Amino acid sequence: VPVKTKLFIGRTFKVLLLRARVRWQAPISFLCGPLRWPIGLRLLVLSLQGFWDLEAWSFCIWDVCLICFFAATGFLTLRRLPFGKTAVFAVYLLPMNLHLVSSLSYDVLITAFCGYFTAVCMDLAYKADRVKWKDVVLLAFLLAVMGPCKMVYGVIAGLCLLIPVKKFGGWGRWTASAAGVLGAFAAAMAAVNLGTVSMYTQAEDSYIAWAGETGYTFAELLHRPLHVLKM
Repeated sequence: VPVKTKLFIGRTFKVLLLRARVRWQAPISFLCGPLRWPIGLRLLVLSLQGFWDLEAWSFCIWDVCLICFFAATGFLTLRRLPFGKTAVFAVYLLPMNLHLVSSLSYDVLITAFCGYFTAVCMDLAYKADRVKWKDVVLLAFLLAVMGPCKMVYGVIAGLCLLIPVKKFGGWGRWTASAAGVLGAFAAAMAAVNLGTVSMYTQAEDSYIAWAGETGYTFAELLHRPLHVLKM
């Protein structure tokens, strides 16, 4: 394709895109604008119903704090990422993600810290010249906070394997750092979930109340690995 044709196509596309943007800017602003107001609207309704409804107000304030926490952690994540900032920012703005981070659950903590943990690992693996002890402490802290929420999120520790050993200063420091990060995760799991884990591992029988059927015990699954794989 001739160069002039390419330039003409590119300019035409830009003009059409600009016209579409101007034409649809008002309707989009009208439809998406109220999405920014739910917290303020809830506070207004609560004010009309009774200002001293402390329980309801505490939920609204908690929502605001969660969103602010996610925004602050997201800022740190985007600043630390060596690449892919636009893609991560787009994922953060997905409707389902925004719904989770504004809910009264630990999803905001997991989502925010998983992103920041990934950003730190990517920075240490592809940008930083060497790994400092502060970075190891930060990774251990993030993993220790995320781990007790759900054990499965401990798999994200595998991102640390992307960091070259030479950036730690040798295998000795790498082993000590790995032990520190995994040790923090194990200690947090033991402190928070030890009672739950022991309850499941020591149970002799299991009954699923919501299903109305007998379930599997941990010991039974441990002795039937092929059956576990089939399930």
